[in-house]
Amino acid sequence: MRVVLVAMDSVFARTVFERLLADPGAHVAGLVAPAAVPRGFPRSCVAGTPSNLSLALNEGVEIIDHRDDDALCAELARLRPELIVVACYPRHLAPRVAACARFASVNLHPSLLPAYRGPDPLFWQLRDGASSTGVTIHRVEQRLDAGAIAAASPTVLPAGATREALERVLGDAAARLLLAWSGEAKRGRFTVQDESRATSHPMPRAADRVLSTSWSLARAWNFLRGAAPAGSLFEIDDGRRRIVVRDALECQLDRVDGIVDNGDGTISAGFDGGAIRLRTV
Repeated sequence: MRVVLVAMDSVFARTVFERLLADPGAHVAGLVAPAAVPRGFPRSCVAGTPSNLSLALNEGVEIIDHRDDDALCAELARLRPELIVVACYPRHLAPRVAACARFASVNLHPSLLPAYRGPDPLFWQLRDGASSTGVTIHRVEQRLDAGAIAAASPTVLPAGATREALERVLGDAAARLLLAWSGEAKRGRFTVQDESRATSHPMPRAADRVLSTSWSLARAWNFLRGAAPAGSLFEIDDGRRRIVVRDALECQLDRVDGIVDNGDGTISAGFDGGAIRLRTV
């Protein structure tokens, strides 16, 4: 299957790229990269690991800088992709770009659609206390994440995993699902999403990073550890005050009432079922 990957640099997209490059049944003919990433767009990158661009250079994959849709269409016509695969991309593909694939242009989305449409579904699933999620392959269309579904697979979220680790798990699941489905792509079998079950969430704001001490210990721990890249700022609210924190360090089973200053640049915040020691700003 001749594939063009459309992706910005993130752990999720990089994991998909690596799996495609390693599979003998896939030929990655090109990598479309954004000319710029909007400020605030979720992206988890790990220092010291290869970027999508360096992987493409090492593997001889042609890199296309996405600045203009007309120019992109011309490049895609030359590359003749059978599949265009979008994995974590900050721009919506224009219909004429999506139409450049011989069989289909699809997006790899880290939720079980139609639930959790939007630019950062992992954040919102962890905020809601989800312990499992999934990945969905769906057709690219003008409405964000609303295209007909080709395949989906559930995935368990490891407890207390970092954002980077969760993106690797989901990226690996998405790549495996894509490779398993790609043989069916030419048949064009897609299932329209059930709009009555659809949910959508915007880009997270500062107010969405506030945790109440009424939350369960598991929900708070998983959210603080996995909802955003390491070092991101959250606020803990015990009903009397709010404390800005940076990193969740460890779970403590001892009961803590509200927020306790440990005197060493950390606090212990009590939740339903235990406490979490956190680094303050």
